[in-house]
Amino acid sequence: MVEQTRQQLQELGAYEVPNPTVYKAIAMRRLLDQGVNESEAKQSVDEEMNSHQ
Repeated sequence: MVEQTRQQLQELGAYEVPNPTVYKAIAMRRLLDQGVNESEAKQSVDEEMNSHQ
């Protein structure tokens, strides 16, 4: 799931913007659409964004 999350965030350009909130929400929605449960999707997005700060 980490790779899926990283790919979603990269495609959206979330690492290049000062406030990636919208991009994080879109990535989370895409993960949910792929069948990932909400808590895992949120945790994965949060961890990935924290690793790029």
